[in-house]
Amino acid sequence: MRTPLTAIQGSSEIMTNYSLPEAKQKQLSEMINSESKRLARLIQTFLDVERLAEGQMDLKREVFRASAGRRQNLPSAGSSPWPVSRKLAFRSIVRWTAC
Repeated sequence: MRTPLTAIQGSSEIMTNYSLPEAKQKQLSEMINSESKRLARLIQTFLDVERLAEGQMDLKREVFRASAGRRQNLPSAGSSPWPVSRKLAFRSIVRWTAC
């Protein structure tokens, strides 16, 4: 959570304390926006894990078809906090979603 927060704080501090060209201001504004969204996703994931641990949320197994482009972008099971298995022979993916 610190990495996106550090980027947000640093970018906003630079924008406040320095006179920057418009293109650089836009770049920093876009970074602040994307990093704040990233931080929001991290916080939501953390809260979901807490709800799971406390028994306030259940998971359901869901099978869905994925296009070839989406299959390429899926994380491997080792890099994802959620179990993901690939069934490429059937061209479907199994994922766990909150109920």
